[in-house]
Amino acid sequence: PSPPVAGARGRCFNLEMHLSPLSRFLLILVTTTAASTAQASVTSYGKGCNLPSNAPPLITNLTLPKLNTVFTVRFIGPNSITPVSQDQPALLTGVAATQIPVPPLSSLQPPNCDLLTFPLLIQFMPTSGSAYQDTVSMPIPNDTSLIGVTVYQQFASVYRNCRSTPCVDQMIRVSNGIKVVIGL
Repeated sequence: PSPPVAGARGRCFNLEMHLSPLSRFLLILVTTTAASTAQASVTSYGKGCNLPSNAPPLITNLTLPKLNTVFTVRFIGPNSITPVSQDQPALLTGVAATQIPVPPLSSLQPPNCDLLTFPLLIQFMPTSGSAYQDTVSMPIPNDTSLIGVTVYQQFASVYRNCRSTPCVDQMIRVSNGIKVVIGL
């Protein structure tokens, strides 16, 4: 039921209790139709950053974020594990787009690197042999209340110099961002 609404004399009443059956049906139909027509989409925004000699990292989607499916994104960029260095990607997920400069870890930090979402969740990619995993799959339940939910994602890759022990974080490179809308 709807939350109580203040009446003419300051009394509260439930709006749905005062609607005719036809009005309730139309209210439900309009609400359901509006929510159920949202199409799943992924839109790229912003740009990544890297050293001048390299292309910036990218985040791309392999599938669409549809109900009752698995949504998969891929990281394309520096991603290796060697005896002297590591490039570990992490998937950043937030609920709003932003543009915040990445703080420099050292003089190696590339210019114009921006966080394009304020991350509420950071998922570091696990190792896979001589590299880190480069795809992330997220199951989307068959729950119609998720239709229209929007999240923002971006990859960040931390470069570590391991010529000495312990390894030293020296730069963070970031990908473009994607706006993800869950739908049908």
